[in-house]
Amino acid sequence: MLSPIRGPVGTEPTVPAVGRNEDMDGYMDVDVDRSPMRVSPRAGRALRVRPATHEDQAQVVRLIAADRPAVPFPATAPVAWDRRPDRTVLVLHDRDGRLQGAMAVHRRTTPGRLTGGVAWLHCREAADAAEVLVRTVLARSGGLTAVTAFTDPSPWPPHLPGLPLHRRPVTTRAFLAHGFRPMDHRLLLHRPATSTIDRTALGPRTADAPPLWVSPEGALHRDRGSVGPPAPAVLWRRNLPRALEELDRADGRDVLAIVDLLAPGACELAAVLAGFGFDELDLLRSLVLT
Repeated sequence: MLSPIRGPVGTEPTVPAVGRNEDMDGYMDVDVDRSPMRVSPRAGRALRVRPATHEDQAQVVRLIAADRPAVPFPATAPVAWDRRPDRTVLVLHDRDGRLQGAMAVHRRTTPGRLTGGVAWLHCREAADAAEVLVRTVLARSGGLTAVTAFTDPSPWPPHLPGLPLHRRPVTTRAFLAHGFRPMDHRLLLHRPATSTIDRTALGPRTADAPPLWVSPEGALHRDRGSVGPPAPAVLWRRNLPRALEELDRADGRDVLAIVDLLAPGACELAAVLAGFGFDELDLLRSLVLT
């Protein structure tokens, strides 16, 4: 059952500076006030934030992999340890040194604007860990004109921007509780593999074959998912049946599609995909501090 969300369409708002800058080269003790999040399962757990080191790599990758969305990508698909020069990876650990969370933050300068944000954040959906990491973002946001979150491609396939609402409800609530609001709504849809031929004559399928994507024009492709403006639904109705028929004749594969719910004609496009066997997997949201 598709659940399109209606909302105002507009440009990214200008956000007043909030919080204060923190020196993140050392440890930071955080006294968590759990009342806004109503969290009390781990009373007294001391958590600290520090920059990631090379020794943290394996634990950070495991944190990221634990939040892999429920999409039919191979379990062997790589998870990124993000080392881009414009990002800083911070880790959250307890007093025993065990990592409880990690996030990549960035600052970017454009003419007249200094923006910052969260590229990704993973904490195994522990509410106290999510709370500390979001507060750390606020503490580092002094002097910024905008603070965004989840506007960059995710570190795991299918590499789409956005926080999965159904998969990551605790992290979503942590951001919303501190003033972040959605600025993008993208519906992630899935069509299971089907085939109208006898596959025994073709031999075994390639193991771990990743799904295909529906392009903005309604064709199939093998690259990362596209989040560009979609073509009119009438073009999808013309292109999609032929593309899916060719796929089923050759080698049935899972297919994924994205619908920007704030774009014109989104509801009609979602209905077209539903008519061809696509079901909702999740709702991807990018966030902005307002």
